[in-house]
Amino acid sequence: MISELPITSRKWRRYSQYVVQRPQLSEEEKEKFEDQQKRIEMGEAIPAEELIKEPEPYEERLYKLDEFEDEGHALEEFLLCIVDFQDIVKAKTEQWRAQIQALQEAVSGGEETVTGLKELVGVKVDFWDQVKLNKPSTQLATLIAAHEAGNENPRYLEFCCKCIRRAMETGDYDSFEALAEKIRDGVKIPEDDEAAVENAINERIGYLDKDIVRKQRKRFDALEQKVQ
Repeated sequence: MISELPITSRKWRRYSQYVVQRPQLSEEEKEKFEDQQKRIEMGEAIPAEELIKEPEPYEERLYKLDEFEDEGHALEEFLLCIVDFQDIVKAKTEQWRAQIQALQEAVSGGEETVTGLKELVGVKVDFWDQVKLNKPSTQLATLIAAHEAGNENPRYLEFCCKCIRRAMETGDYDSFEALAEKIRDGVKIPEDDEAAVENAINERIGYLDKDIVRKQRKRFDALEQKVQ
């Protein structure tokens, strides 16, 4: 039933965009152009047919791909978290890759564009497949090692958090203290991001303390008055 839900479908559209292209001279042409400028400054007259000019910018119409109707990403993630339903998203992913592949001839730089989109579609599936095959702690160690080797994944912190959450759910570590030590020693967070995370946590704590609790208190007081 879940595999037939329309919400799990994804679609891509082709659209046109005009881009100003600014061609550059080759290294050899640059050297000749610089030499030419020096000769002109010295007063030498260069025939028009021999002049090397900088290429004029021009406008080019490109055809690009963009995803729309991408609702259901949260549902995909939820299904991938549940081992029994991972195959559903895997099957859908193969359909989406085929759908993107069919658009290769219709867009500019089709092969490169389609390859990138197909890889992007399968990133979460591949990640959760590894979490299923390995322990969350093993997958976390793999992410950390890859990051240290310079293989930086743009979703590095996101995937680390998912591994940590799954490790807490499955009891993969002997204690939360051991998990916390692994996080402190292994997961690398840029200083700017670390400060942003800390601020977000403090803001959330303040929100919980000042706003939600007060609202609950008000609702409780209102209920008491009705009862009286």
